[in-house]
Amino acid sequence: MKKQMLAALTAILLVSCGSETTETPSSVSLQTASIEETVILDQNGLKITATGLEDSFMGDELKLLVENNSGQNLTVQSHASSVNGYMITNIMSIDVANGKKVNDALTLTASEMEDCGITSITDLAFTLHVFNTDTWEAVIDTPVIELKTNLSGTVTQTYDDSGNVVYDAGGIRIITKGKTDDSILGPGIQVYVENNTSESIMVQTRNVSINGFMVDSYYSPEILPGKRSLSSLTISDTSLTENGITDFTSAELSFVIINPSTFMDIAETDPVNLTL
Repeated sequence: MKKQMLAALTAILLVSCGSETTETPSSVSLQTASIEETVILDQNGLKITATGLEDSFMGDELKLLVENNSGQNLTVQSHASSVNGYMITNIMSIDVANGKKVNDALTLTASEMEDCGITSITDLAFTLHVFNTDTWEAVIDTPVIELKTNLSGTVTQTYDDSGNVVYDAGGIRIITKGKTDDSILGPGIQVYVENNTSESIMVQTRNVSINGFMVDSYYSPEILPGKRSLSSLTISDTSLTENGITDFTSAELSFVIINPSTFMDIAETDPVNLTL
């Protein structure tokens, strides 16, 4: 049930990515991509081994063997993941009772990888968050874990950083790219973020207005060190309807850069005015 709820929530919050690739593949093929079996965590009685890459109906999977001899029931999740340098939404919540082991997977959404023009997986990066299943108390938070496939070094991923640069300081760049198609929650504004720092960041917005009216919006990507995000700042359909907005032509907002570990602000932009 927990996995079904997580999958449903992820389907609502999915964001899109992009690259300079002009042709969008019909599917992401992992048939020639493989990884060596690798122990990615061995701490406090919990051992996690990455065992391979496989396709699934929900997306492409990094297969994991989780062995729990910690003395407590544990849940393993991943809060952030990337493929070939692009942040990609993942689905993962693995429950394993004390003294047991389980084969499961970190699932990477195929639609986002297709939007990013990723046809061959060369490298993966992600973090793991482990907590006590019964008390929800945090047990382990890993640094960034990186894996390379057999295709590493054979494929060069390109990134489209064109658009309106609204922030460029301290190794972080924020670029707006214009309107996106409607999602389940509403239309959006495409935003590219580049994190060239040594720490993870989260980017959010404040005081968002459309055509002069304050509106509700949804935007909170986490970007790992050295990675990029291309996602949609979604505008609430309900807010647009309440204000009689059938098409938005202008926006004003501020971007806030946050430390995802402490939730303290790192920087905030001046108000950004956009013509759309």
